[in-house]
Amino acid sequence: MKLISCFFICLWLLACNEGEKPVTENRRDTVSVVTTSVMENVSENTLSFKTFTVSGGWGYDIFVNDKLYIHQPGIPAISGDKSFVSEEEAGKVANLMILKIKNNTMPPAVAVSELDSLGIQY
Repeated sequence: MKLISCFFICLWLLACNEGEKPVTENRRDTVSVVTTSVMENVSENTLSFKTFTVSGGWGYDIFVNDKLYIHQPGIPAISGDKSFVSEEEAGKVANLMILKIKNNTMPPAVAVSELDSLGIQY
């Protein structure tokens, strides 16, 4: 009986420790989605972006209702560790991501062909 009680107490303790965990790794070759909550009605959300400098270039953050949703320090869809060459190029891709989020394209991935059509240097 003690073994069964111990098992359930351990199971309960593990369940209590499982919560929303912040992103601790920001790989530059992938989009880091900071929150995992699903936006049910995108039209009611305010989406915005801010560009920021990184060593050797630019990246962007996307915010949903002023909360960080995506942190993107590098160019998505390409391999390697390359940042945007200009703030303008980072903003173009951030705007594309916002458009995809508004259209409920989840996850809002970017293709190399879209980078090419936007004139992004990589």
